[in-house]
Amino acid sequence: MSSNASEGSFYFDLSGPFVNRFLRIGYFRMIIDFLANSLMLVIMGTVAWKCIRLKLLRTANHAVYSTLGLFFFVAWSQMLTCHSCWLAKSFWAYILHAVLGALAMWTGGMGILAKILDKRRENKKFSINDREGHMSSKHSRCGLVGFLFLLFCVLTGVVLFGVHRAKLQLCHRTFGLFSFGCLASSQWFSFSTVFARREWNWLWIRGLQLSTAIATVLVGYEELFHIVQDLLEYFK
Repeated sequence: MSSNASEGSFYFDLSGPFVNRFLRIGYFRMIIDFLANSLMLVIMGTVAWKCIRLKLLRTANHAVYSTLGLFFFVAWSQMLTCHSCWLAKSFWAYILHAVLGALAMWTGGMGILAKILDKRRENKKFSINDREGHMSSKHSRCGLVGFLFLLFCVLTGVVLFGVHRAKLQLCHRTFGLFSFGCLASSQWFSFSTVFARREWNWLWIRGLQLSTAIATVLVGYEELFHIVQDLLEYFK
């Protein structure tokens, strides 16, 4: 913690040697990037392989598009282009960040639409009192909230192309982090659904949930540090 006696103000400095040396630069950060990317590829590959074997029918269609758009592309947009050791702060990082954000919205939207249409078809087989609601699980509720945050993130990102304001940038990054947190939670809950329990045994499910939790922390911690730093600088 740093202080300024003349102004009588105190503020926390998060740019200490541990954060800067071990979490932002150097080999340790490269290892974190490698682990995060590896875990996301394992999760995406496992879900995609299962869904392709099911010929992308019904829930499999929703699962592969949602995992690709609302977990994989969102995570890459946040980590690979904003804080990666290889791309961060370069011109191509900003371009790739925008492309991945657009792909996340488009692909994730396709996944959500596929599930809505599938549930409508299923509900036609039952009476009105026996039909299942659209937002009846933690998986679906987290997914919807995360998608709304993603929408706000994309909209603020579009405005940032023409208007560069610190407050708007902070809103954009905060929406992005909240979006990824909610969507990662939805991904975690998805491995407890009937579809997941039918297609994988309990050991696979626990492994996928653990991989999702670890990947979420490895992807999101850096953005959280930046947002906290920006807030402390703003109120300093």
